Amino acid sequence: FTRLDVERSWRGHCRSDYVRVMVGNVGWRVCGDELPAPMRLRGDSFRVDFHSDAVNHGAGFELAFSCKGDPATPAPTPVPAPCTDKVRADGAAFHISAGRRFSCAYFEERTEDRCARFGGGKYAVDGVTAQEACCACGGGSA
Repeated sequence: FTRLDVERSWRGHCRSDYVRVMVGNVGWRVCGDELPAPMRLRGDSFRVDFHSDAVNHGAGFELAFSCKGDPATPAPTPVPAPCTDKVRADGAAFHISAGRRFSCAYFEERTEDRCARFGGGKYAVDGVTAQEACCACGGGSA
């Protein structure tokens, strides 16, 4: 990271706004304004996601990377546009009808089963489901 100004961590969990770097199934969340130590990633691909609850915010982040290895290695695939979870019409964070604790952050913890079980129409709020509102469930907005 060359610049970092993302909403600070809440109780050390980087739940509201964060940058997530994924290599396979292993990931790191970064938030706040202190630059982390340089990361050395091994493998043929990695993913960078930005998550925001759209409530408080900072100036954003900037990162730079370089690839070392065989010069015949093809150029890396461009990183897709970041996804942002949708918010309710009143500006509050989205949650399903089961209660406020079932927000998009809830679905990020165990995406594979929670989105399928609780992300559909039965739990919609104002006609919107987690599958439509939450990036973790394939919704949100780019």
